[in-house]
Amino acid sequence: MAPDRVLGGRAPPAPADQDRRPGGSRAGVATLRLDHVIGHERVKAALERAWRQGRLVHAYLFAGPPQVGKRLLALELLRALNCSDPAPPCGRCRSCRLAAGGQHPDIRLFGLAESEGSGRRQAIAIEQVRALEHDCTLKPYLGAWKGYIIDEAERLSLPAANALLKTLEEPPPHVIIILVSRQPEALLPTLVSRCQTLRFGLLATAVIERALIERFGAAPPDAALLARLAQGRLGWAVAALSDRTLLDERQSALADLERLLGAETGERLAYAEHWAQLVGRDPDRALARLDCWLGWWRDLIFLHLGCPDLVVNVDREATLRALQATVPLATARAVASQVAQTADYLAQNVNPRLALESLVLALPRR
Repeated sequence: MAPDRVLGGRAPPAPADQDRRPGGSRAGVATLRLDHVIGHERVKAALERAWRQGRLVHAYLFAGPPQVGKRLLALELLRALNCSDPAPPCGRCRSCRLAAGGQHPDIRLFGLAESEGSGRRQAIAIEQVRALEHDCTLKPYLGAWKGYIIDEAERLSLPAANALLKTLEEPPPHVIIILVSRQPEALLPTLVSRCQTLRFGLLATAVIERALIERFGAAPPDAALLARLAQGRLGWAVAALSDRTLLDERQSALADLERLLGAETGERLAYAEHWAQLVGRDPDRALARLDCWLGWWRDLIFLHLGCPDLVVNVDREATLRALQATVPLATARAVASQVAQTADYLAQNVNPRLALESLVLALPRR
């Protein structure tokens, strides 16, 4: 039988009972509710339509920027598959409660887990994929389906990616696997070709601000600032609302940038060395600093172009306007481009010290 490509991806092998497709046993009966996830209406509509038609596939790739809701939507979909309510997920049954607490025996998350004695892994290891493969062969314990989420799938080691490919080629009929990635271009093309790709975008500032107030209880002034600083990433805004260290680190990153603009070569190189060490210890924090810098230079570009409403760092607009008088538009564009390129270099495992030294030396002097 030819592969079913209703949604443009690889459908699960068609067993004799067509209801063995994920969601297939409820096609035309149940209503899938994904409204717990804010935004991404096009993606949710595609999944809800596939659910109604019994056309959910066995392998998905959720691709898009970080902290926009990809993993949350993956969890909601898997929770719905194992919920018995007519309009899943209900949030009340035992299956939903276990899933919400991260303790559902049939829903598992794989990613850059902590490894004993060495901190956070730098890649998703083949041992993790082998554990997934073994678990796939077992029947569901509580629900009707076993669901697996591979977070930061671009970090799959080559052996792990090749091992996963075998599972995606012939997945067991009761299994659905969702790859979550901010850099789908870094995945093996053969992996991508075996998944239905759904692309996520950044959320509008107004959507984030409203969600912070209505769902997370933020004060309107805090919500307005965080929604701007989030740059489309609701997950970051929610995290910053409860963990003020994220805002402290942002302030520190921007203060470092302002100081380096007046620093000599030796101080700049010393800063790059310390930053490169941070890449080895905590790559997420190192990349977050680059995100702060990129937002700063983009703000300067917006001011040059007469678009102050697009400025993200609204609490530092006075400093930006003072810098506008000394840094021309062409320079701001060139530095913003180099910051973005440096982030790409670090993601590609280019020597971090060389990449960061090049960046700090390219900063204009004032």
